[in-house]
Amino acid sequence: NDPVQVTSTATQSEYEPSLVQDSSNMHYLTYTLSDGNDAELWIQNSSDIQTWSIPIQLTNNSFEDYDLDVFVSNNDTFYFAWAPQNPDYQEIWFASTNTPLVTNVLENNKIQVTDNDIYDYETSIFLDVNNNLHIGWVGLTNSSQSNLNDANRTSNEIFVATSIDYGQSFAITELTKNNVSDAYPSIIQEGSNGFYYFTAVRDN
Repeated sequence: NDPVQVTSTATQSEYEPSLVQDSSNMHYLTYTLSDGNDAELWIQNSSDIQTWSIPIQLTNNSFEDYDLDVFVSNNDTFYFAWAPQNPDYQEIWFASTNTPLVTNVLENNKIQVTDNDIYDYETSIFLDVNNNLHIGWVGLTNSSQSNLNDANRTSNEIFVATSIDYGQSFAITELTKNNVSDAYPSIIQEGSNGFYYFTAVRDN
């Protein structure tokens, strides 16, 4: 089918969309909306991909929210991971809900996953067949937010946080240690075998 325009704003920009589907075949589109001064997360839904609901704001804070990814479980629990600048460093945050179309639902349920002095971003999230959560992201290991423009991006490394209690606690592992620019990790599972693959685009 031809592309369908979902948003239309004159003074704001929408980017970094993520699209998921629940068990009733309802589609949910999340994205970042920015006016140049603030960036918040929003959601819309549609039963046919052609007509979309009015936007609902998911976050409302004094810092910028980016890199939202969403996973929907078989029981229609929505798991979110994103990377707000909070406020000096970009950290990884997590939230889960059964009611994603509620204003500020991420703001009211968020859990901070990382707390470090590096720049964390480009998140992905996945729930495996054993109901373990996995959040992947890029960590700019040699830079803080204050000197990001001068950073050597070959220090981009891939991290994963795993939770066996539906996001109440996380164990963090650094997966790569190299001299290339790792980026945009994704997480999948091969059947029920428990193998997880983390893919990255590199500068070579």
